[in-house]
Amino acid sequence: RERITALVGESGSGKSTIVMALLGLLPGDPLVTGDATFEGRRLLSGAAAARVRGRKVGLITQAAMNALNPSYTIHYQVAEAAALTMEGGEARRRATELLERVGLPPGDHGAYPHELSGGMRQRVIIAMALANRPDLLIADEPTTGLDLITQASILNLLGELKDGLGLTVLLITHDVQMVLRVADRLVILQDGCVVEQGLVATVAADPQQEYTRRLLNTRLSPLAVHV
Repeated sequence: RERITALVGESGSGKSTIVMALLGLLPGDPLVTGDATFEGRRLLSGAAAARVRGRKVGLITQAAMNALNPSYTIHYQVAEAAALTMEGGEARRRATELLERVGLPPGDHGAYPHELSGGMRQRVIIAMALANRPDLLIADEPTTGLDLITQASILNLLGELKDGLGLTVLLITHDVQMVLRVADRLVILQDGCVVEQGLVATVAADPQQEYTRRLLNTRLSPLAVHV
């Protein structure tokens, strides 16, 4: 509880694929081996994943800002997400509460996505992921396409939500430098396999793998898009 784990690897290392497999979101009928549990429940089956997805587990997908519907206000869209577990009035109140919590004042709640900046839209997506009070928040490249100042504000927001709501956060990124100051643990992924993991301070001070050292020494563009 109340921990940020960063899953870090280069483009194509399998970060997003692993998460999509855990949540039963891979297209088609993929062959998935291994085992995974969440709060004592086994995952890796469509039915098991569906029971926790959007409820116990909130997901901020990569390029999530593009998922907002331009035809509806942001308040309507957050309330629609909350309606998965709540009645209409409660869902609307939850939307108001969450939008304020992620830093959007009431005057912006009736706005449409195109009227907001990229950082504000990302805050809406975070509110949607939190709508049903999850215990685990998975953020897949949540700062892609944002400028450095906005990246920092989104990462700070995730840290505040972790502490304020008692969340566990799984932060997926290609940029290990970006998460060194916000994550508690690092998991380094290469070609679909974990090659190193541990406390941030430990891994950063004494990386055991050449791949980890290379990631730590890399400065990537904040605007680079990776899958």
